[in-house]
Amino acid sequence: MPRAAAGNGAHSHDPAKTSRKTGLTTVPAIHTDGRPHPKDPDPLRAGNSAGKWDGDTLVVDTIGFNDKTNMDTVGHPHSDAMHTVERFSRTDEKHIAYEITIEDSKAFTRPWKNTRIFTLRPDWEIMEYSCEENNKDFHEGHIK
Repeated sequence: MPRAAAGNGAHSHDPAKTSRKTGLTTVPAIHTDGRPHPKDPDPLRAGNSAGKWDGDTLVVDTIGFNDKTNMDTVGHPHSDAMHTVERFSRTDEKHIAYEITIEDSKAFTRPWKNTRIFTLRPDWEIMEYSCEENNKDFHEGHIK
């Protein structure tokens, strides 16, 4: 997925970019210094992301996905025309509102949206996620 069904955490030491790691995908960098997408981006599993701040909301625009992108664990389709816009808003000290809009005129008849609220859990330990080829749990549908 781009990241429609995945949990997200933003972090970086560089104020001009942030990186995000999800359960299924690692996004190397989301530049927030105003640079546009490349004119002809190389297709990547995580696409090409450009971020900007809209008030207190981080807006991440992503294009340039390849055919290895996982929309989710159910197998929703996508094409090279997929375009996503994600919005991250801190609603209070313990919550982040997350919204993604997915457009893909080759796979869907209209854009669609997914929203989530993520809760800060300082008492939880983040476990290592091992993404491996031929992961039977994922491919046989055990991970939902």
